[in-house]
Amino acid sequence: MTQREFDQLSEKYLRGACSPEEIRLLETWYQAQYESSQQTELFADTQALTTTEKRLWQRIQNSTQMDRGRRHLLFSLRIVAGLAATLLLLLGYFYWQNQATAQKNYSELAQQQGIESINTSQHRQKLVLADGSSIILEKNASIVVDEHYGRRTRKVYLQGEAYFEVKPNPQKPFLVFTESLVTEVLGTSFRIKPQVLQKTIEVSVHSGRVSVYTTETLPNKKRNGLILTPNQKGIFHQESKIIQQAIVDAPQVLIPDLAHADFQFEDTSLEQIARIMQKVYGIELVLTNEHIRSCKFTGNLNGLSLQKQLDLLCGSFNIAYEIRGTSVFILGDHCE
Repeated sequence: MTQREFDQLSEKYLRGACSPEEIRLLETWYQAQYESSQQTELFADTQALTTTEKRLWQRIQNSTQMDRGRRHLLFSLRIVAGLAATLLLLLGYFYWQNQATAQKNYSELAQQQGIESINTSQHRQKLVLADGSSIILEKNASIVVDEHYGRRTRKVYLQGEAYFEVKPNPQKPFLVFTESLVTEVLGTSFRIKPQVLQKTIEVSVHSGRVSVYTTETLPNKKRNGLILTPNQKGIFHQESKIIQQAIVDAPQVLIPDLAHADFQFEDTSLEQIARIMQKVYGIELVLTNEHIRSCKFTGNLNGLSLQKQLDLLCGSFNIAYEIRGTSVFILGDHCE
């Protein structure tokens, strides 16, 4: 039914001149529009809807001969019109919100002046910058190198996932802007990996020290940020603006020359092993009970990941461990 047909039929109904077939047509139209009101618009625009609704209800208020059935039908029509108007408002609001969010997320990258690189291939793409720093872009990642790169600072703007190896230069900090998160380094290697579904950005450090902080400035010249060291990662939650510090999923040996020699143990105390692991991985190991410090272990843990080493070590004494932030806590009352 077109809007013109609806106007004509509703005018006729208000005069009490509708035939039974026309009344059934109105009732059928109402039912169909009610069922589809969550997906479609009833009128071409909100102005037409408002005009029609106002005209109908002005006539309803002036009518003194309306029977109960007609009142019920027109009340139902008002519900449909209200649902449609609400739907239009909600659709407009969510469209505006999505557009604003998308524009905000992209503006930091799009508005920058510099050289843009986009990896459209199926393989990683390596870029070498003027100072010797390198960037490995993952598939569909893009980066803009600031046009003033290397003058006072070294700024790049990233979308997607990338691995960085930055040449040391204390006088010219290296800054990576990823939406509302900044990663600042002097010389190090690290990875930035957005998690789209989780709405997080993960920065994991392989070597050196990295400062990660949000672009928002807090009162008293403070910033929301933290320092990350090797085998640590920062997880930035985009909605809450919280940066969580944790251990990377697969910690790497930081002192390769010591790894094989020090992971062959012969009647070695748990306290000594914890000190060796802390030195090799750069991760703090905390023995929560003094009674387990002297537990003796004999075995070869070479070639295993940190998690497997901890599983075998703690399993041999029937004790447990858990990761809290950037530390590993070894739990137990005594050795078994």
